[in-house]
Amino acid sequence: MAIIIDAQTGSHHIYFNSLKNITVVVPVHGKDLKKGTFLGILKQAGIERA
Repeated sequence: MAIIIDAQTGSHHIYFNSLKNITVVVPVHGKDLKKGTFLGILKQAGIERA
């Protein structure tokens, strides 16, 4: 798998998947993600909800 952290801006990590050419932004605030935020990250990453 070719997922790397591409950048970090403030409290957000930006990951890049070179195989799928997808960039995903993940907030890192030191607490649990809200359900909608988590589902949005999955959608950005192209991962279907089971």
